[in-house]
Amino acid sequence: MDVSYLAKMTADKKILRLSTTALHAN
Repeated sequence: MDVSYLAKMTADKKILRLSTTALHAN
């Protein structure tokens, strides 16, 4: 598996999780 691809997926998941948390916080 491409490392950069895996890193991007991980980053996207973290951003999505943070965005979801921020929405619930508001």
